[in-house]
Amino acid sequence: MTTRLLDGPVADRRRSEPVRTSRNVWPSNPAVALWSTMVGKKVVMAVTGIVLVGFVVAHMLGNLKIFLGAEAIDAYAAFLRTMGEPLFPYSVLLWVVRIVLLACVALQPCAGARSSSSSSSSITCCT
Repeated sequence: MTTRLLDGPVADRRRSEPVRTSRNVWPSNPAVALWSTMVGKKVVMAVTGIVLVGFVVAHMLGNLKIFLGAEAIDAYAAFLRTMGEPLFPYSVLLWVVRIVLLACVALQPCAGARSSSSSSSSITCCT
């Protein structure tokens, strides 16, 4: 059984343009790929929430040392400054923790606002 061409040879036919242009599905930066999806924003909210709750619990436990006396709270303050000292210089790890906490405080409400709104044009944070 042979097939006949009704409009002539295949080379003479006009080719239609593709309906969609191909796009890069995954950007080169994985953080951008994560932030651009709704699930990614919820993952950011979950991770930052765990970090912030962990900080509150650790901060509460550290502040409870006040009931053990002045020596205990002084030792705790010295521990925070010298944490990881052979590997990191004095007080550097404390600053890393502060920066991570600031990033979590900024990302948590921004991810929540961006993931809960149906129209992203009304929200201007972290675009």
